[in-house]
Amino acid sequence: MVNLGLCEINKLLYDILYEQNLEAFDLWNKTKIIRSPDVAFVSTYNSGNPDDDFIDLDALLHNVCISLRDKFRRDDKFDADFEAQYGKLPS
Repeated sequence: MVNLGLCEINKLLYDILYEQNLEAFDLWNKTKIIRSPDVAFVSTYNSGNPDDDFIDLDALLHNVCISLRDKFRRDDKFDADFEAQYGKLPS
């Protein structure tokens, strides 16, 4: 078990997932429809074809880190509330 900061977790995810020939991960960053140029931008506010879109992998890894941070905060709050009501659990 190790206690890592969000930047360290993001770096680990990057090192594990990026440029490792993980096809399922790499395909998220490519559109399903091949066009020239290779990039098409669509908005959630228009009725564009979702196959024209791609997932920004840097943003994905960042959001994973934010989700983990939020979970850690919820867990810490639960533990603090539990200990305030029932006392500290023996180690």
